[in-house]
Amino acid sequence: MLSFFVSVSLLLLLFLGRIFKTRERGLQLLLITSVPMLFVSGYSWPAESLPTALYYARWLLPTTSGIHGFVSINQLGASLMDVIWEFAVLLGLALVMIAVGIKLYRPQR
Repeated sequence: MLSFFVSVSLLLLLFLGRIFKTRERGLQLLLITSVPMLFVSGYSWPAESLPTALYYARWLLPTTSGIHGFVSINQLGASLMDVIWEFAVLLGLALVMIAVGIKLYRPQR
């Protein structure tokens, strides 16, 4: 699951790097937003206290499903079948980012 989380995070970084004029801006944005993503994921801040829209929108970030899956496997002794939802969310994010990446990185004619 760790390698899948890293892959999705790298796809997000590639996507952000393509949006900005310089590739480094995507990394800078990811570094600045990493702490808020940690809070929104529900690991260090209770997710139930988030506003409703943010509670559901947090699943669009790879950190939420990644952290939930890691904690469940590592601390709670869950199997891969127990974290299938988190894995499916990461897979969905990866597929969306691959599709967007193919569209963004297609050679210009």
